[in-house]
Amino acid sequence: MVVDPENFDMGKMQRLATHAARDVVDGISLFPDLRTALSSFHYVVGTTARMGSQRQMVSPPTEVASKLIPVSRENHVAIVFGSEDRGLTNDDIRCCHALINIPTADFSSLNLAHAVMIVCYALFNASRPATKTFVPRLATRHELDGMYAQVSPCGPEKLP
Repeated sequence: MVVDPENFDMGKMQRLATHAARDVVDGISLFPDLRTALSSFHYVVGTTARMGSQRQMVSPPTEVASKLIPVSRENHVAIVFGSEDRGLTNDDIRCCHALINIPTADFSSLNLAHAVMIVCYALFNASRPATKTFVPRLATRHELDGMYAQVSPCGPEKLP
């Protein structure tokens, strides 16, 4: 979905789209405002680089992604990205149930494509089934003492 674009050229986008992305470009829907675009969604998450009184409940992508996966099983979820130069307005933020902030070092905002990639990566990781971590059975103190007795040249009485 694209909301109120300034310079939207569908023909140019179709020419530049790769074969694999053609269906994405062909599926773009244009909306006059954000409220209209979000009207069919149950849960809306906005992305923001700015912090302040309007943006109090802001979480990193991994935290939001882990909460979104179960919500998305029964609900339509939208993730809203603002324009690169201005981001989301305070009115846009009011449409959101939650906010994501991608932590950065010395700069506040990211290229839009990079921000989308980071959020998608967090969602991908959150959607993967948890893998079991191998935890070996450790030797008991008795087993360790027996091993040390066999490898120690001084015998068991010289062990620490």
